[in-house]
Amino acid sequence: MAAYTYLSQQPEIPISERWAWASDIIMSDNGKEQRISLSPVPARSWGGVFAFDQESDIRRHVAMMFTGFKGAFGWPAWHETVKLKAGASVGAETLFCNTSRTDFRAGAKAFIREGATFEVVTIDAISADNVTLADPTVNAYSPRALICPMYQVYSAEGAGFVRRPINSVATSSFTFSEYSASYPFVLAPVELDLFDGLPVLNRRAIGTDFNHTVVTGIEETRYLTGQPDLRARWANSQFTSSFTFLSHRTFNPADWTWWKSFADYCLGSVKPFLMPTWREDVEIFTEAVAAGTTVD
Repeated sequence: MAAYTYLSQQPEIPISERWAWASDIIMSDNGKEQRISLSPVPARSWGGVFAFDQESDIRRHVAMMFTGFKGAFGWPAWHETVKLKAGASVGAETLFCNTSRTDFRAGAKAFIREGATFEVVTIDAISADNVTLADPTVNAYSPRALICPMYQVYSAEGAGFVRRPINSVATSSFTFSEYSASYPFVLAPVELDLFDGLPVLNRRAIGTDFNHTVVTGIEETRYLTGQPDLRARWANSQFTSSFTFLSHRTFNPADWTWWKSFADYCLGSVKPFLMPTWREDVEIFTEAVAAGTTVD
């Protein structure tokens, strides 16, 4: 591939991934919402930080920012990396790896790297334990080599760049957005727990303090002079909350798949779901009976 058409440098861990769905929200006078999905495919974006300790790496990254960031470019999805299960010689057309753990797609690009040796390949077909390439590799790789999908992204937000007094030390923040929206990678979607037809978010948030914000539903019409017009369409105010959950993709892939399945099912904020408070609001005095309808 030509220079500045893809970014080969690896960012620091963690890499954040965000799915954003477009929805219309219609609010009635009694506080109930009607949400209409405008797109079942989320707009995906990734964020993180690059850290450099060599002046040559800094120069290459700056050149990429001023040249490649002007349009769409290829970016390896480092958070979807898997190792090769067997070495590959020069001219290899098949690479053995665990394809179920990453977002490989036929006809899409992939990135192979081992140390300072790397290349971009096109995937022709995908099997359970290997991928077939459209063109043979130009380098040889050992089982220590890493392979990951490559996304076509763009950088619409200003990338932060921090230099230190030492020329060889710098950091650069980034936010890359997917150029062509596609369905997110969800391996073998798991069956969600339902109650009264609604999925239950049965994972527990981390932390001990949870922030709540009161939303009144007031609509404001502000004029250049005089008092604004205020209209409260809701009969009752509502709480909005922000929670953080912890899931480890490497050590607990089943939980990671559950979260992707849950987000894909709910389409972001389109479909309602149930979530326990995990507070000790009610104490059970009598042991609950299976298939019973009451709890004391």
